[in-house]
Amino acid sequence: MIARLLVALFILGPTAGVAETTAQDRYDKLWNKRAFDFDAGVEAWGKPKAACVCIANSDLGAVGRIGVEAYCMIPIFDGSGAITSVVGCTGDWTYLGK
Repeated sequence: MIARLLVALFILGPTAGVAETTAQDRYDKLWNKRAFDFDAGVEAWGKPKAACVCIANSDLGAVGRIGVEAYCMIPIFDGSGAITSVVGCTGDWTYLGK
C-alpha cells in the first residue's frame, strides 16, 4: 500500500500544482517584453522596450500599451532631458523592434 502511494506521488508530484499556461498568459508575456505600460507613469516611459516611428511626421517613439491596445508613444522632454510626458502618434505608425 505504501509503495503504491509513493509511486503515485512520484508520478504526480512534478505536475501537481502546476498551472497551465493560457494563450492570454503568452500574450501578456509578449506585451511585457515589447511594450511599456502607459499607466505605470514616467518611470516606465523612460525605459523603452521597442522603437517605433510615426508615419505622418517621422517622429521616433517607443511602443507603449494602454490596456490591450498598442501605441507609438512620443516622449516630451524638459530642458534637462527628463521625460515629462508622452503623446500617442496620430495616425499610422511602424514597429521598428528592439
